[in-house]
Amino acid sequence: MRNPARPPAERERRLPANLLDPGISAALLGELTESARWVTLADGGDFDDLGVYELLRRRAAVIVAVDATEDGDFTCAALGTLVELARADFGIEIALDGLERLQPGSAPGDPAGRAHALGRVAYPARDGLPADEGVLVYLKATRLAGVPTDVAAYARLHPAFPHQCTLDQFFEERTFDAYRLLGRIAAARMLDDPAVAGALS
Repeated sequence: MRNPARPPAERERRLPANLLDPGISAALLGELTESARWVTLADGGDFDDLGVYELLRRRAAVIVAVDATEDGDFTCAALGTLVELARADFGIEIALDGLERLQPGSAPGDPAGRAHALGRVAYPARDGLPADEGVLVYLKATRLAGVPTDVAAYARLHPAFPHQCTLDQFFEERTFDAYRLLGRIAAARMLDDPAVAGALS
């Protein structure tokens, strides 16, 4: 799209801006800068899957990060990348408590009791601002105990749930409902947690 920081050109392009021109061609020529006439819009997933990086840059006091990445091995790679970027780029330290409680048990189909962890964000003194603290609430897609029968049945039929391949964006109704209900239950349990409620108030 046209860079909103620059005035419109006197003459418009003959063809509308697209992925090839100026998209890929500008990237290959090194013309993708903050002051370029055209900018590429992206969801940032190639850099920060959680969408938290810019909130950290702005020193947000409260951040809720939802991790719905495909992570069947429960590596929490998106969270690990965020912690590394925060430290390397801003000197920000992030510490989370209770991540191990988000992972389902060792028995097949043994669900987790909760899907959230509470973290502390330590902002250093920087650019004339004093050191400060923030809160990070991390919500992770995981199998939960006590879900409705239809969600439990879907999980038994689809062993990868809730970490099915994200390349398939055309969910059938049953798949959509299973993820929607799991997310609603996870969020409700998160908000019912007195520690989270205290941190968010």
